[in-house]
Amino acid sequence: MSSESWIVKTVSGEEWGFVKRLILDSGTKQISHADVVLSDTGRLLRIPWESFEVQNDGIRLSVPERQAHDNSARPGAMGLAQAVTMEVWP
Repeated sequence: MSSESWIVKTVSGEEWGFVKRLILDSGTKQISHADVVLSDTGRLLRIPWESFEVQNDGIRLSVPERQAHDNSARPGAMGLAQAVTMEVWP
């Protein structure tokens, strides 16, 4: 998968950031969160996977940016005992 595939766009289609890591729930084997590096600040946010829509042209937020910020967790603050991570960006 190319690096462009992991770019996250806003609802309006502007580049917002890129997925650095996916967090998988080890029980359900489903993606639970994604660590996103914001394009404008370089800040890393852990966003619930249900806040994204995967489309043919890439990944988009399905919620407004402010809501994504408000729903984010600090990477490392979340208990990962029952999770598996997968790096997708170097």
